[in-house]
Amino acid sequence: MVQGFPTSLREGPLGWFTELPTNSITNFDVLEVKFTTQYATSRPHCTSSMSLLNVKQEKGETLRAFMDMFSKVCMGIRNLNPDIAMHHLVSAILLDRFTESLIKRQTYNMDELRTRATKFMQIEEDVDYHRKTQVKNTKRNKGIRPSMMTTDQDRYRSNRGPRFHNYTPLTVPREKVLDEALQTELIPTLKQTQTSPNADTAKRCQYHRNYGHTTEGC
Repeated sequence: MVQGFPTSLREGPLGWFTELPTNSITNFDVLEVKFTTQYATSRPHCTSSMSLLNVKQEKGETLRAFMDMFSKVCMGIRNLNPDIAMHHLVSAILLDRFTESLIKRQTYNMDELRTRATKFMQIEEDVDYHRKTQVKNTKRNKGIRPSMMTTDQDRYRSNRGPRFHNYTPLTVPREKVLDEALQTELIPTLKQTQTSPNADTAKRCQYHRNYGHTTEGC
């Protein structure tokens, strides 16, 4: 075994073996002790589930960035129990609408949790894009005299029109967006409002849950 051992070595370890003093190896047990002592620091470190205690979402860190980091840590833990991973994940996320949603509606496995997290990631990124667009438009409009501009509040009072100048273009119908927002509890469910007697019953609004206009035109 001692004589065959060098055939499994390359470069540095092989050089270390050939430079061992003559007659310093009396049996394979001695060789094993010397070798493991020499290369103990090269042994791969096995991360345990306890390392998840140090993984916390920092203030200002996006949900996507945190989930990516958490997944990388989990991948380095051998035979990680999914229930333990989910417990640490829920406790590590900052309190926001996503965690409130998890508290209101229990998640039973990591796949379901990741699916729900993906929806909130998209919402978070859409809100961030909209905020940046607002800042850009504000800087662009700084050169316009105040008398030439109509404030959002004035516009709302006059005709209840759009609150902002620009909105992120939708790629799906508003009704589908509303469904996602209600399922993830991003917006509250309104109490059903009364339909006026002369309302067009062929048109129904899913948000107000009455007739007279459509969800798309709401």
